[in-house]
Amino acid sequence: MEPEDIGRPKVLLVDDERIVLEACLRLLRKEPFDLSVTTSPGEALEWIGRETYAVVLADHRMAGMTGTRLLEEAKAVSPDTIRLMLTGHAEASIAIEAINRGAVHRFLVKPWDNEELRSVIRQSVEQFQLVRDHRRLQELTLRQNRELQDLNQVLENKNAELEKLNDLKNQFLGMAAHDLRNPLSIVRGYSDLLSRDAAGALSESQRMFIDEIKNASKLMGDLIGNLLDTSAIEAGELRLFPRQVRIEEIIRHNVELNNFLAERKQIKVRFVSRSIPPPLSADPGKIEQVLNNLIGNAIKFSPAGSQVVVELNVQGGSAVVSVKDYGQGIPGQELDKLFKPFGVTSARATGGEKSTGLGLAIVRKIVEGHGGKVGVKSQVGMGTVFFFSLPLSNQNPALK
Repeated sequence: MEPEDIGRPKVLLVDDERIVLEACLRLLRKEPFDLSVTTSPGEALEWIGRETYAVVLADHRMAGMTGTRLLEEAKAVSPDTIRLMLTGHAEASIAIEAINRGAVHRFLVKPWDNEELRSVIRQSVEQFQLVRDHRRLQELTLRQNRELQDLNQVLENKNAELEKLNDLKNQFLGMAAHDLRNPLSIVRGYSDLLSRDAAGALSESQRMFIDEIKNASKLMGDLIGNLLDTSAIEAGELRLFPRQVRIEEIIRHNVELNNFLAERKQIKVRFVSRSIPPPLSADPGKIEQVLNNLIGNAIKFSPAGSQVVVELNVQGGSAVVSVKDYGQGIPGQELDKLFKPFGVTSARATGGEKSTGLGLAIVRKIVEGHGGKVGVKSQVGMGTVFFFSLPLSNQNPALK
C-alpha cells in the first residue's frame, strides 16, 4: 500500500512478515500520524525517495536486504528521518553496532511491549518535528541574514551617494552665497547712502522704497551669512577660536545691543544672573552669534510692550543660559522642527519680521561644537524658553 501525500507526520513500517505489519497497524491506527507499511525493502526506499517520513521502523532480518542497510540508505536520502530497528534478542549486538555508526537511532526487541512501541514512535515523531523546525528556523535565519546583508549594502551605497550629493550641495551653497555677497553689499551701501545723504531731496514714497530696499537687502544678507555658516558646518568646517571668557560679560554686551532693536517694539530685554560661573573656554564671537539669534528671535515673536528675560545660572558643572519671551508660544507637536535647517513653525513674527529658518540650526551646531546642549520649552499663549549649556570644564577637542 503506497503512502498518501497528507500534511500530517508520516511513519513507514517495513517488515517482510505481513502479520507483524498488521499488528503494528492495529496498535497505531489511532495515533496522530499517517502510517504506511510495506513488506519490500526496495519499495520502502522508493517511497523514502519520494516522501518525507518522520520515522522509519524496519525489521533487521528481511529477505533481499537487512534492516541495517535499509536504514543506512534511508539516512543518505533523508538524514532528518528518525530510524528505528526491530530485532530479536540474538541480534541486539548488530543493532547496537548500527546505532554506533549513526544508521539507527534506537532499536526495539521482539516481541515488543505495545506501550513501549507506541511511546517510542510518538517520541520519535516529536523528535523529528523538533529537528525539522530547528533546521527550518536555521534556514530562515540564514536567508534573512543574507537579505539583511544585501539591504545593508544597498543602504551603504545610498548613504555614500547622499553624502556625495550633500557635499555638492554645500559646495554650491557656499559658491552661490559668496557670489551674491559682493553685489548685495553694493545694493546695501547705495541704499544707506541715499537714505542718509539724499534724505531731504526724497519724497515720502521714495524714502519708503529705499527703506524696503534696505530691509530686503538686510534679510538677504542674513540669509547669505546663514547659508555660508550652514554649508561650512555641514562640511565639517566649523572653526572655533576659544579662549577663557566670562560668559556674563558676553551676555550683558549682547543684551545692551539687542535692547536698541527691542525699543522699536517697546520691548525690554532684561538680564538676570542667578549665579556667576567662573571663566570658561569658548569662542566669544560664536557665543555672541548664539545669543544674538536667540534674543533676536525672542524679540521677533514677542508682542509690543512685553519683555524678554535672559537668565544665567550654574547647573551640574555647566553654565546654563536661557532666553524667555512672553509671546504666542509654539505648539508642542511643532517643537521637533526647531534646530533643523529651514525648520519653521506656525508662530508668526509680531512685527512682520522675516526669517531664514537657518538660525536655530546654526545655534545648535555652535553649542554642540563647544560640548554643550540646546533645548526649548514652550506653551501656547504663555511664551517660549530657549536655553543652552556650556561646560565649565570643557574637554571637547574642538576647543583645544
